[in-house]
Amino acid sequence: MIPLQEGGRRRYIRELEAIFKFSHDKYAKYFAKTLGWYTSQRKLYIAMEYFPAGDLHSYALKHAPLLENECCQIAGQILSGLAAMHQEGFAHRDVKPHNILIHRSPQSVPPASWWVKLADFGMSKRLETGTSGSTRRNGTLLYMAPELFLSELSNGSLFDYPAVDMWALGVMTFFILTKSLPFQDLSSAIDYASDANRSFPAAALIDCKVSLNAQSFVNALMRRQPTERLDSRAALRHAWNQSWLPETQTAPPHNGSSASSSRRSSFDEGTDSSSGQANVSSQLYSKSWSHEYTDNTKSVPKRMPSWWSEDVDLRLLNAALSDDVTTARHLLESGVDLETATPADYADFLRVLFYMDERLVKLLVQTGANLEARDMVDDTPLCKAVGAGNLSLVRLLIEAGVNIEAKDMFGNTPLSEASSAGNDTMVKVLVEEGADIEAQDKTGKTPLCQAAYNGHVGTVKLLVSMGANLESMDRDGKTALFKASARGKEAVVKALVDEGANIETKSRGGRTPLLQAATEGHEGIVKLLVSKGANVDERDHHNATPLLKAAAAGNTAIVSKDPF
Repeated sequence: MIPLQEGGRRRYIRELEAIFKFSHDKYAKYFAKTLGWYTSQRKLYIAMEYFPAGDLHSYALKHAPLLENECCQIAGQILSGLAAMHQEGFAHRDVKPHNILIHRSPQSVPPASWWVKLADFGMSKRLETGTSGSTRRNGTLLYMAPELFLSELSNGSLFDYPAVDMWALGVMTFFILTKSLPFQDLSSAIDYASDANRSFPAAALIDCKVSLNAQSFVNALMRRQPTERLDSRAALRHAWNQSWLPETQTAPPHNGSSASSSRRSSFDEGTDSSSGQANVSSQLYSKSWSHEYTDNTKSVPKRMPSWWSEDVDLRLLNAALSDDVTTARHLLESGVDLETATPADYADFLRVLFYMDERLVKLLVQTGANLEARDMVDDTPLCKAVGAGNLSLVRLLIEAGVNIEAKDMFGNTPLSEASSAGNDTMVKVLVEEGADIEAQDKTGKTPLCQAAYNGHVGTVKLLVSMGANLESMDRDGKTALFKASARGKEAVVKALVDEGANIETKSRGGRTPLLQAATEGHEGIVKLLVSKGANVDERDHHNATPLLKAAAAGNTAIVSKDPF
């Protein structure tokens, strides 16, 4: 699950990009297969194939120590996956046993050779200049490379993220060989990395009678200096892999051919059945999601796009993923645009990437693209710009003539979205540009109701000053005052009452704001409403007064003080 706002939006693009790359059939042996996704208003949910055996960390804790050849099989498979990622220009950045999912194991029924897959691309990163990235620290603490904490080990402000992956793989290999970690806390790892005279903590490896080749492998992955660690291709050729795992590929899967031993395990031969299982699982997921979630989220789950395995023109996609605006402009001006992109799900995916990048949206404006087309989560460029709080882009789109009332999948207009977020500047601009201040979403909430529900006092006052109807109701007959009273937003309640909101308006359930506040136990709001003259003897459809509702709900503070 990924939030679709602020930093979450960037992670949304990053994870979808990695899914796009590594859900291709040629990577099926190495990565957990994604079956599809669906969205709620603020989150992206991604589903992947089901692994009944769970993750490697839980398995290791529950079972006897693994044999060394088993550890080598596991490490080799993960290494092959990392090699594929690195070769494609990605780093995982969160390698740990928790993210290694078990497809088959000796404990399976029937027993089988180890087959594990790497999962969770949420931390993954496209590698930029050379092999480095920004200073952002991701991953799990005790699996994180020391250069993420020691500036003297990094290249200025940049990190070699493939080398970070290699360190984490070394820690993971140490863990499955010994059921312990090389460093018990962060300070120990930093001390080791800071002191060239400090020896590597190999005691646990020795105690577990781990072979010299295995010790050498772990050491080579966990060298202090990132530049001195084995890279993924060199690690695949390490003697430990060659002696214990003859079926491990010596090069990552790139063009469909690679050197491998004539001896092949179930891991090598297992992809023939996995694709069928994935298709069945995908159908089951799609059916269950349609039934279980559509009513609640009004979001249709997205199956993996057909074009991921088709031969389509991906030049525009590659330009968007690479932030190559110059190439994107050339393609758009030469007629390769989002309207002619096929199949349709490819065009929808392209729009997601374009609509989240200000420069690409501006490019769409400049090249006369259709600015009302919706992406795969049913957003227009204006919806995306408002959600991101990008005022300058919103102004540009409005000047270009976009529909200011375009609604998202939940019926929210841009003004509703800005009001819900409490973005007063955005609200003011949208209203001044002609946005309908009384537009309702699918549940009947107006922008004022949205702002009141979320406790945005300034936005509430602004909307009222610009003409919002204080008494507008949603489908349940709830006004902005009712919603604020129910949510415990005392400052909003006061502002609405001061502006003249009717404190006796009843919802369809027969409750006044006072009845609802008493039921929820919001003592301050109860006192405020009573002081403003709310009828303390008003009864709902069940003939209950505010005092009775408070007592029935167990709100003893209100009952004992009896503000009524």
